[in-house]
Amino acid sequence: MRFADWIRDRLGKKPVPPLITTGGGIAPLLGGGQGLNNEVIFSAVSRIATTLGCMRCRLMRDVYPAGGWAAEIVDAPNGNMTAFEFFRTLEVDRDTAGNGCALIIPPTPERRAQLLIQAPERVTPMINMDDGELWYQVSLSPTGEVVWVHNRDMLHVKHISVDGVWGVNPLRVLRDTLDYSQQISEFSLQHVKNGVNAGLILDFPAEMSDGKKSAAVNRFLEIYRSSSRSIIALDAGMRATRLESSLVDTKLLDVDKITRSRVAAVYNLPPHMLGDYSASSYQSLEQQALEFETMTMEPVMAQYAQELGRKLLTSYQRAGGLHYTFDRDSLRQADTATRGEYYFKMVRSAGLTPNEFRRSSGLPPRDGGDQLYISKDLVALKDLERINQPSPAPSQAPREDGQITQGEP
Repeated sequence: MRFADWIRDRLGKKPVPPLITTGGGIAPLLGGGQGLNNEVIFSAVSRIATTLGCMRCRLMRDVYPAGGWAAEIVDAPNGNMTAFEFFRTLEVDRDTAGNGCALIIPPTPERRAQLLIQAPERVTPMINMDDGELWYQVSLSPTGEVVWVHNRDMLHVKHISVDGVWGVNPLRVLRDTLDYSQQISEFSLQHVKNGVNAGLILDFPAEMSDGKKSAAVNRFLEIYRSSSRSIIALDAGMRATRLESSLVDTKLLDVDKITRSRVAAVYNLPPHMLGDYSASSYQSLEQQALEFETMTMEPVMAQYAQELGRKLLTSYQRAGGLHYTFDRDSLRQADTATRGEYYFKMVRSAGLTPNEFRRSSGLPPRDGGDQLYISKDLVALKDLERINQPSPAPSQAPREDGQITQGEP
């Protein structure tokens, strides 16, 4: 059985007409990665998508890791991609086409569960007018084979949306900015090509004839070239003036700065992440990373976690405490002094065990390192109550002569 037929048998339940299209599915302007030929867009998309791919997605029950196929599918989404590549590719689609789509193939006895990324231009969202359910019309191949997929069987992450169904393409929003930046860059490059060779201006005496001028120029060029462009010889009355020409127009730098600022605003990025440090006032890497996490990545991670939970978990599982989360430790890398102070306080206040600290630093565990310690000074937490108990009073025993002696407790 062909894979397309297998998907059609599993998911190809055509919804009851009539349907209304929501406007998605049209090949997006500059979508599907086509906008990545602009270095500023490439930088913004690469920064967000690569960061998301680096953060491990895990299925948790409250604060403990959970198992099952819903946990395995985010660690190994399909047979062709690692988790890093899957989340990075899906985020690239979202950032360049406004939407990232992945078909959810549930597990069967013959096949493991899979998440298969679909090109956004091959997906058309539609609403069933009878019950209001969202369906996706998916073209599985260039031949035009089409299946109908219910929204619970399609992982769909998107940029801001006006209808909650199909995301706005951010490159459409930036179209005028990118076009203007490209035109200015091409004009500046052409200016450099045309004008970079004009380096000297030769002034001749007014009484010099055209023939003598031509001969003087030829002598000048001959000596100049034979000396590897290091010696200039001038006839009597001639003057040479250097023509100052800048390879980079200051206007081009202004346009580049504006482009970076607008791209950062559309992608919700701090401007310094795109090389614009004009308004940056942070004094540490930790402060910059915190702004990037809260301003850029936190909304992205929240959308992915909620979409995964809604599509891969049942309501009963969610009520039981199962949820998806992303490991944020990779975003919270502080400088050495700050990290040392943080772990020092966490270990001494029973917030972390020594082995938990060692694992986060890539060090092997040590015997006795799985206990919580607290300062007095650094005793095992389980021994704190015993140590704080007052010592018993010494026993008193009478001697034969009637005197009382102090005994051992």
